[in-house]
Amino acid sequence: MFWPKVVIPVFLACTAPAWAGKAETPTDLISTRTAFAAAVSANNEAGAAALTSFPLKNTVYKEAPKLTRKAFSALFADYRHMAACIRTTPLMFERGAWLIDCDGNILRFGVRGGRWLHTEYENVNE
Repeated sequence: MFWPKVVIPVFLACTAPAWAGKAETPTDLISTRTAFAAAVSANNEAGAAALTSFPLKNTVYKEAPKLTRKAFSALFADYRHMAACIRTTPLMFERGAWLIDCDGNILRFGVRGGRWLHTEYENVNE
């Protein structure tokens, strides 16, 4: 009787904020996002690529599901148009992932090799 009455409600109370997008943003992720946004704003493709995990998951209608470093070059022009959004939009925690939503252009971040990196681009507008 201990589990249903005590442990489960405590577990749900502790994890509900994360499910609702209200989890505390990790400090290292904030640093990565700041550096990534600065690289994009400065048109520093190599700097942004250094903060990206390749192959980059690419969820875009009728496009390759993964992008190589070389293919990232073509996508980078789109990032430049979103530079202000990438820099200022709050990071959100959604369905187990951290992301920035720039009007349906979603950039996800995750831990790879012990570092926070940009791990996926998704366009939900198509």
